[in-house]
Amino acid sequence: MALFPLLAAHMLREKGGEKGVFRGLFDRYLFFSLGGAILAFSIVTPYSLIEFNRFLADLRAQSHYLISSGHGPIFIATKPGAIYNLFYILYYAGGGVFWVMAIAGLIYALRRHQKADLLIFSWIIPYFVLISIPVVKFSRFFIPMLPFLSLLSGRLLEIRFSRRLPDRFLQFAWLLGALWLLIQGSAFTGLLARTDPRLEAKFWLEENIPRPARIGLIRTETGLIFLDDPPLDRGSSELVVEQYNRLLPALQGHPDYIIATDFDYRQILRLKELYDQKRCDRWHDFLSGKLGYRRIKEFKNVPRLFGLSFGGSFPPHDMIYNRPRIIIFQRQ
Repeated sequence: MALFPLLAAHMLREKGGEKGVFRGLFDRYLFFSLGGAILAFSIVTPYSLIEFNRFLADLRAQSHYLISSGHGPIFIATKPGAIYNLFYILYYAGGGVFWVMAIAGLIYALRRHQKADLLIFSWIIPYFVLISIPVVKFSRFFIPMLPFLSLLSGRLLEIRFSRRLPDRFLQFAWLLGALWLLIQGSAFTGLLARTDPRLEAKFWLEENIPRPARIGLIRTETGLIFLDDPPLDRGSSELVVEQYNRLLPALQGHPDYIIATDFDYRQILRLKELYDQKRCDRWHDFLSGKLGYRRIKEFKNVPRLFGLSFGGSFPPHDMIYNRPRIIIFQRQ
């Protein structure tokens, strides 16, 4: 993908029709640029050449995973990929304010189509198409686009109206939006300084659960297995940790406590009959306390700063890795 901006920069540097497009493709400077890019890739990833066959095998495996596997229920009903990325991933990647600024800047740049814009588009458009094709569409795939969308949002400051008041209003609105993004970014950064909800749940369980007790964990189907659960010591004879593949076997096992995280049920509740309506109904009943267990404790980390909360109601899967919502249920 990095070759597209190199090619675009080379073609855009030609002035006054000195060289045609065809002749420009065979310019020695272009070959130097492409050769330098290939050399840089080889230096920073030497084993792509040292173990070339292994590199190709891993590339094929990763491609199959992205295009065909689907990663459990996470990406069911998320097509077309371009719409999903544009209206869901981008919205949560930077929040509603950044979404408006980025889309407005993108539209403005498309209308102006200056050379600097075309150079940025030479990266944004091919990369956006690339991440929209696979079944798997994690929000982290969008990260390489965010700096360039930020640049395009800055283009809005170039807009000039015939009157001074609209100009001042636009500048004030842009600065207010930038301040909001600074606060939002600081709130998310603050999560890294807080105790992980999984550790909070672990400490609380070890301090408050009467012994002996059986604790049931539910295996998530979204790739994390049991990594979304508190890291309890499984060598204790008084605090027995039991692992279940689904909610139903956990209910049939009658442990004293069941720990559920939003990774266990959020996609099942979202998809309903598209995935498994019976399991959806069972989770609804369980969470509402109708299946013999009551909620006694909840742990979650919400990005907050100055009394403002961020994060949205249903963020992408990989945006809550470090802040799963953990609920502890006790058998009645």
